[in-house]
Amino acid sequence: MKKLFALALLGAAAGTRLVADEGRIPISTPTTITKSGHYIVTRDLFINGPGSILAIGNNHVTIDLNGFSLQSLNGTDPVIRSLGGFGSLTIRNGTVEGGSAGILFPAGGTRVVIEGVLVTGADQDGIRLNGVNDFAIRRSIISIHHLDGIHVEAGNGYSEVVGTIENNLVEDCGGSGIEILDGSGVGVVGNRIRGTDQGIALVAPAGCLISDNTVVAARGDGIFIFDDLTRGGAHGGNRLSGNAVSGSGSVGIAIGGIETGGSSTGNFAAA
Repeated sequence: MKKLFALALLGAAAGTRLVADEGRIPISTPTTITKSGHYIVTRDLFINGPGSILAIGNNHVTIDLNGFSLQSLNGTDPVIRSLGGFGSLTIRNGTVEGGSAGILFPAGGTRVVIEGVLVTGADQDGIRLNGVNDFAIRRSIISIHHLDGIHVEAGNGYSEVVGTIENNLVEDCGGSGIEILDGSGVGVVGNRIRGTDQGIALVAPAGCLISDNTVVAARGDGIFIFDDLTRGGAHGGNRLSGNAVSGSGSVGIAIGGIETGGSSTGNFAAA
């Protein structure tokens, strides 16, 4: 059954379903994508066994979930995953439910866009990107995950990652709402986060922008930035502006380690 998203940020995603036409490749069963192209899901998909519902094995792939739901009761594999360091990949417009992770990029990639999706009920992270550069996660709802809602890290070697996380709702996660390790120039802008452990957590960031986010009822710190000098790369120069934090179990905005060249303006933190 089609999911009806009440929130305006998913309004476009809940629009009229499209049928596959020339140039769109229909998906009606769990699939490993081996060719570049524009794919469109044509029905709800469900699995209760090993494997992912969609596995991406090439560059230049767009997947339009077309308002449908992908649901997995398998807690050992992600619902959607990349099979390698592929690039120019887009996932949009539908629901991803269950799995070990909702959407997983485990081994690099570049130019990855995730937009207009509802990701819910993962046994681990909702969305996890390892070593992905030039990424965008936007206008999505990420909720009810055992670990982080959105987790981004450089992976082995501590090379830095670049991207944007903007205009999402992240809620009810056992870990951080948004967690970034070794971000360089990452923008975390206009997100709403509630009922997570840390609201927004950045470890060893450099030149990141944390702006106009709202964090409510974090069990730990609302916004946490820690300059871990054991991790490689340049650190510091991060900017915090216009964030509103309330109801945190620990500190509203916490900055630890050695943070140089950064700025903090117009932020509001309340008990």
